[in-house]
Amino acid sequence: MQSKNNYLALEKQVNEVVPTIARKFTMKRVTSPYQEDMNNRGLYCAIFFECQVRGVPMPDLRRTVLGYLRFRYLFKACAGDREWK
Repeated sequence: MQSKNNYLALEKQVNEVVPTIARKFTMKRVTSPYQEDMNNRGLYCAIFFECQVRGVPMPDLRRTVLGYLRFRYLFKACAGDREWK
């Protein structure tokens, strides 16, 4: 778990680096999901960001789902604006 000091330091940095953008948002401390390994942190960040933007709860990520999500993000990145609509 992140300590309170880590959250405060991050919030301070965001406010210093992009103050005009930071004022438009509300900081929210989220304590879940728990990442069980160090191999999927980029994937967890992408999923967390997508869930926050869409306003949906973070799913319970099982190992079987992580493989699917890796390919999903790879496909989206490769497809670019050619994605079917």
